[in-house]
Amino acid sequence: MRTPPGVAAVLAVLLIVLAASAASAASAAPQDPDLPALVSRVAGACVIVGGGSGVLVSADGLVLTCAHVVGVTAGLPVMIRGVSHPARVLGTDPLGDVALLRIEGAAGLPCLSLGDSDALRVGQRVLALGNPFGYSERDWQPTVTLGVVSALHRFQGGYSDAIQTDAPINPGNSGGPLLDLAGDVVGINGRVAVRFGDRVNTGVGYAIPSNQLRRFLPLLEEAEGGSVEHALLEGVRVEAGDDGGSGAQVESVLPGSVAAEAGFRSGDRIVAVESLPVPNGNRFHGILGTFTPGSRLRFAVRRGLEEEEEEEEEEE
Repeated sequence: MRTPPGVAAVLAVLLIVLAASAASAASAAPQDPDLPALVSRVAGACVIVGGGSGVLVSADGLVLTCAHVVGVTAGLPVMIRGVSHPARVLGTDPLGDVALLRIEGAAGLPCLSLGDSDALRVGQRVLALGNPFGYSERDWQPTVTLGVVSALHRFQGGYSDAIQTDAPINPGNSGGPLLDLAGDVVGINGRVAVRFGDRVNTGVGYAIPSNQLRRFLPLLEEAEGGSVEHALLEGVRVEAGDDGGSGAQVESVLPGSVAAEAGFRSGDRIVAVESLPVPNGNRFHGILGTFTPGSRLRFAVRRGLEEEEEEEEEEE
């Protein structure tokens, strides 16, 4: 059966429109990065520290790792591509599980920048680099795993504001970098959730966020081998737990304390710290744990039926 010329013209136009639409959709779709090229670019900054991992964050040899990786050791070697470099511990943060080392006499080393962990979104893909089970000591190349950000702001033991990821990490990954797909460090890997006593990955790992690391770096550099503390709002007792979702309930305020002088009262509900929402007591303590002592922070407080009011307070 012969197709009328008019119908053929309509079909041709339709095909052209469909082709144009497909091309437009393809151009609008996000392009995946070249992961092998990205890994090649960042791998040199991932180092081996003891039986764990670390990441170079300056060309003159500053290395971030976990406090539990270095333990109480004052100095230890850092392995870069199979070459041992003497390093000393500048400072540790036992509560936050962070340690800062310096490789002696270093210059021109490959290093990575700290990214913005506050910009992370659940579902965003991330890379974990490190030395699981000592495997990287066979060829001096870091193991690379790919996953997503499973959750944010986890209050997990000493990790007050952890990034949860399903990127497989295992013993030996501790201290290694968690990277976004731009190649920036958005955290350092530290803990793995385990089951039945097996120290293997269950799909739940935790990383210390980069913005917390950035705030503590100056203190760690100046610690002279000692440890650093975290911010604490002195004189206020906040209802513990995850329940509620509408703020952290102030249970009591110690007369004459920093909290009392700032104007906090029993019954107040803290709903934000530095514009960060506070759904419950755990999140309140989690936010404080990302700041250093002496920080001046702004709190949003709901009192009775009144609108939120802001309080400014110095952390001790």
